[in-house]
Parts: sequence; structure tokens; C-alpha cells
Amino acid sequence: NSDIDESKSEAIGSLKTPTSITWSFLENKVDLKNWDMNVFTLAEETNNMPLSCLFMLMLKERNYLTHFSINNKTLFHFCSEIENKYNSDLPYHNNIHAADVLNSAYYLLFVMDMSKSLTPLQCLAGLFACAVHDLGHPGRTPRFLIRSKNHLALLYNDRSILEQMHCAEAFRILAIKRNDFLTDLPMESYLDFRKLVIHAVLATDLNEHFETITKLKSLKAPSLVDVKDNPSFILEVCVKVSDLGHAAKTWELHKMWSMRIQDEFFLQGDEEKQLGFEVSPFMDRCWPRKAENQLGFFRFIAMPMYDALSQVFPGFRWIRRQAKTNMLAWKQLADTSTDSSNI
Repeated sequence: NSDIDESKSEAIGSLKTPTSITWSFLENKVDLKNWDMNVFTLAEETNNMPLSCLFMLMLKERNYLTHFSINNKTLFHFCSEIENKYNSDLPYHNNIHAADVLNSAYYLLFVMDMSKSLTPLQCLAGLFACAVHDLGHPGRTPRFLIRSKNHLALLYNDRSILEQMHCAEAFRILAIKRNDFLTDLPMESYLDFRKLVIHAVLATDLNEHFETITKLKSLKAPSLVDVKDNPSFILEVCVKVSDLGHAAKTWELHKMWSMRIQDEFFLQGDEEKQLGFEVSPFMDRCWPRKAENQLGFFRFIAMPMYDALSQVFPGFRWIRRQAKTNMLAWKQLADTSTDSSNI
């Protein structure tokens, strides 16, 4: 195969994509305007390539393939490498999570109009950042990597270890000729793109979480989209909120993601026991307290961000309401269950 011939409805790219996956297939199957897209189903229907399919379809829908002179085959090579770099054996930090974050960001940017003041290059940087924001994630926290003297902690000097690695890997893959779908970008545009991506991905470090909230609360503009001179901050907020997006999805989807992150935490806790480390909070499968842990996540991480964004960007309030509904569901479970491990 070469580039996509829409008239013949050829399969996308030329690598391992099932021949049934065509532009027509994706356009009929995927509703990019659906905040509650079930990316688990999409993964099943695309031979576990939801991230590649969403990213390529989004670029096509926004006319970025033409705008940036992107070669379809090169784009597919890049997406394939990115998708494969995610560890699909991890319960949570895998390619399906990346696809879910990407879907949430697309909704915020183009359905809720957060992209109103952004250029196509800035929007592309936001989508790219979401696609790679957890690239190569090992399924362990920075604290674990530091305590275990992992090579990543040593390489990045204990500072935003994972986020720096995600960025470095993404641009290393993009720099390979057969993957460089942005090869026609002028150097100045590429450098702007790279700067925006790095800023957005590094901002997903939870150590930066409350700084972002503080900046949101300090805004005087009536709407986030009116902050026209600060595209990097708009993308920072968009990517961070999307990374927490499952908290505001339907209860069924949110519960699935919650169980997955808990399973991943337990895997770390198991390894900590094997290494003789003190087990990190929330990671001991012998003391699960799932509902209580999720309630803490909402109270201290998710809702402060959603509350702050809702004050600046009123269109976000219905998403905040869904997150509040999910939080109250966890509270009810925590209040009524003596053993939330069976939730």
C-alpha cells in the first residue's frame, strides 16, 4: 500500500492495520464529538490500535493532512511506533488510556471550542501531546523509580522523570525519517510545535497540578478561550483535564478506569514487597479501600481542577457535574461498604 486512496477505501497505511480499517470504517464507527466514547470497544474493533486510528482520523477531520502536507503512510508509521511503544500489558497506562485522553482533548478543543483562539499548529501540538503523554510508561510511580535507582530516575535527576521520558521518546521516534510526518514544517514552526508539546506533557506531572489550578483561579478573563496570548497555558489545561477525563465520563466507563489504575497500583505494591520497600499508599492489595481511595482522588485532585476550570470556562460545567455525580457515588459506596474491595 501507499497513501490512502479514499475512492478505493483502501486500508490505512501499510503495516499491521487490519484491511477492514479504512477511512470509511473509522468515519462510520467513530463519533469524535462523543465525550463518552468507549475506547475499549474501539480497541477491540481496530486490532488494539485505537490511538493510531483516532489520531489519524482527527488529523483528517481537521484537514491537517492537507494543511501540513502530511503523507499518510509516514503518519501511519509514526502512529504505529507510538502505539507499540505503549505497554499494552499494563492495566491503566497503556495505549487505550492515551486514546481516551486524546478523545477528551478533541472534545474540549473542537466541540467545546477551547481551540477558538488557537492556530492549527497549536491544536496539532495539543493532540500530539495527548497521544504521547504517557509514552513508554513503566507502570511505576516516580517515587518507586527513585527508590529502586531505576535508570530513568538516574537519567533525569529525579525531576519529572516520566514526563521527560515521554517527551524524549516521542521526539526520538518522530526524528526517524520514515516516521517524520512533519518533515515539511518550516524549522521555526517545528520549534514552536516542539516547545508547546514539551510544555503540555511536562505539565501533566502531578507535582505541577496545583500550580495549574492556582493559575486558573487567577485568570480575570471571562473565558479561557479569551486568553489569546497564552496558547501554551490553554494546551496545558486541556491536556491536564483530559488526562483526568475518565473522572467525568459515565459511571460505567469511569469505574472501569478506576479499577484499572487500582490494579496497576497493586502491581507496584507487590513489587515493593518483593524488594523490601514500604508499600506506597493505595498500593497494598491486602488493604484495598477502593471507594475511599477514589473519593480522595476526587476531593484532592480531580474536583479542584474541574471547579477552577468551570469558573473560567462555563461551558465545562456539565462535565464537572458528571464528575461530581461520580464522586458522590464513591462516597455512597465508602459510607455503606465495610469492604470496598468487592466493588
